[in-house]
Amino acid sequence: MVGYCHCEMCRRASGAPVTVWATFPVASVEFPRTAPTLRPSSDIASRGFCAACGSALLWQGKASAHLMDIAVGTADEPERLAPREHLWTGNAISWLHVEDALPRHRRERKS
Repeated sequence: MVGYCHCEMCRRASGAPVTVWATFPVASVEFPRTAPTLRPSSDIASRGFCAACGSALLWQGKASAHLMDIAVGTADEPERLAPREHLWTGNAISWLHVEDALPRHRRERKS
C-alpha cells in the first residue's frame, strides 16, 4: 500500500507538509549498503534514517512490526510507487490541497 500521511508526527520528522509512504513486509526489504539507524520516535513507533546523510527513510509501528513503511521520496524509482490513499486527513495542514479522487481517512486505514 502506498499513501499520503498527513499526521503531525510525519510532518515534524520529515519537515514536509505531507509524507508519502510505501508499506512492505519487513522480510521483503533489503538495504543495498548499510541498514538504516533506528530510533524510537514515539510510544507507538520507531523511525529509521541514513546515518551518513540523515535522510528519513522509514517508519515501523510496534503494533505491526512485521511491516515497514519506506519514504517514497527516497526510492530509486518513486514514480513506480503512486499513492492510493490519504491517511490522517484530520491532521492535514489547512493550506495544503491535494486535488485527487483517492480515498481519504481521517485517521489510519481500517483494514
